[in-house]
Amino acid sequence: MTRAYSATPIRLAFALGLAAMILAACTAPPPPATQQARPASITGAEGVVAKNPISTFTQFPVGLTWDWQLDGPRDLTRDVDVLALDYEDTTASEIAGLKARGVRTICYVSVGSWEEWRDDAKDFPPDVLGKSLPEWPGERYVDMRRLDVLLPVMAARFAKCAEKGFDAIEPDNMGAYDNDTGFGMNSEDLIAYMRGLIAEAHDLGLAMGQKNAIEMVPALAGVMDFMISEQCYQYRECDALSHYLALGKAVFNAEYIESGTDFDAACAKSRALGIATILKTRDLNRTGQACPG
Repeated sequence: MTRAYSATPIRLAFALGLAAMILAACTAPPPPATQQARPASITGAEGVVAKNPISTFTQFPVGLTWDWQLDGPRDLTRDVDVLALDYEDTTASEIAGLKARGVRTICYVSVGSWEEWRDDAKDFPPDVLGKSLPEWPGERYVDMRRLDVLLPVMAARFAKCAEKGFDAIEPDNMGAYDNDTGFGMNSEDLIAYMRGLIAEAHDLGLAMGQKNAIEMVPALAGVMDFMISEQCYQYRECDALSHYLALGKAVFNAEYIESGTDFDAACAKSRALGIATILKTRDLNRTGQACPG
C-alpha cells in the first residue's frame, strides 16, 4: 500500500523549474491559525478550479507528533497529535472520538493505484489501469493523465473522508508517475493531477499532504499542506524536505524496522530538522514507537 520513491539530482533540478509554474497559481501563505483559508484559485489541467474559494481546512504545523495505522490491530488511544488511518476501515464514530481528544486525522487514499478490494473498484475503466505494482498483489497503476475519470472517483473518496470527519488526505502512490506503469507519464502530468486533487480536497475543507515523490518537493511544497515521507533517513532525503519546514508545514516521516535503520541516528537527524519521525513495521498497524521528545 505504501512505498518510498528516491529522488535524483536530475529530477530535483527539473522540479525546481516546475515550481514557479504551480506556485504562480497560489496566493501568499496565510497567517498562522487553527484553520487556514484555501488559495482562492488553484487551476489545473482541463480547467480544474476550486468551486468554493472561502472554505477552510485544518493546519498541520511543524512540531506535531503522529502515528500511522492503516491496518489492524490498531490502537486509537495512542497519545499523539495526528493519526493517519484508512478511509474505509475507520468509522465516523471513531473519528469523532479522536477529534474529542484533539487528535487531527489524516485519511489514507491511494490516488496512484487501483486496488481490487475497494468498494469503488468497478468505477475504474480498463483503459486507465496499467501494470501491476510489484510486491503489492491486487494493485495496478492508474493513468494519472485521465483527469476525466480519476478526479470524480477521487472526489467521491475525499467526500467519504470529509463525511466521516477526517481533517486531511494522504494521497498515496502519487510518485508512481515515474515508475514502469505502462503509460509513460511525466512530472507535468503529476502536477496537473495534484492541482485537481488539491482543489477537490480544499473544497471539502480537507487539507492535503504530499506523499513521497521527494523530487517534487520544490514544486509542491507551496501548495500542499504537509508532507509524509517514508524512510527519509534511510534514503538520505530528509534535508530535501526543508521546503515544507521553512513554510511552517509539518513533515511526518516513518522509518521501518525491517530495514534495520539506526533509529537513534534517525531521531537525532529528525530533531535537528524538526521532522516528526516514527519507527513502524511495514504492516503499519499499532506496532511502533516515536522518537523521544
